[in-house]
Amino acid sequence: MTMKANSRQVNGVTVVDMSGRITLGEGSVVLRDTIRDLLSKGQKKILLNLGNVTYIDSSGIGELVSAFTSVRNQGGELKLLNLTKKSPRSAPDHETLYGLRYQGRRDGSGRSIQIAAFSTGAFATQGGR
Repeated sequence: MTMKANSRQVNGVTVVDMSGRITLGEGSVVLRDTIRDLLSKGQKKILLNLGNVTYIDSSGIGELVSAFTSVRNQGGELKLLNLTKKSPRSAPDHETLYGLRYQGRRDGSGRSIQIAAFSTGAFATQGGR
């Protein structure tokens, strides 16, 4: 399935409805390009709706973390919506995704990355050492 991203504005927030697979290759590129495009237009409040994402591999998880970091570094906020059990169950490394949702981990720079779960999805936060 081809990865698609359609954006819309809702009360000053850019909602990106994503569908397909976020995997190494096209899926990760679509996500990366979408975030870069939004940031270049000054749109810094971004909500990724993952309700129609059918599969996320480890590359896709890495791209989500990278997207969060890029938005945060430009003074914005990135939130995830509708991260359903359907997506992580499909991925071979779903324990990693759930681990990130419930506990802090260190990224390559030594900073802690946490993704806190909400009933409507997940919100990524990044703390210090």
